[in-house]
Amino acid sequence: MNLTQDAGHSVQLGGQTLILKGTQGREYLDSLVEKVEGRLNEVAQARQGATTLTLALLTSLNLADEVAEAQARNEDLDRRLSRLADRLEALCGKE
Repeated sequence: MNLTQDAGHSVQLGGQTLILKGTQGREYLDSLVEKVEGRLNEVAQARQGATTLTLALLTSLNLADEVAEAQARNEDLDRRLSRLADRLEALCGKE
């Protein structure tokens, strides 16, 4: 999130009011808040009685895990595409 915009966008997340600033637009920021709020609620259902801090940390770990898995998938796809490009170039007689 780029923090260069002057005016902020007020949102509710985890019972807290946050002012978000970004260049991506309010719809994008709202979609991020919705995703995090959804994951926070999932964690809260599984860990009833946990503190807000614990829920926030567990949600952060879950989202970080998603990011790491997506990065690993992207790296795998990059390797596969590179191998396919090499094979295609070899078939076309290029090196």
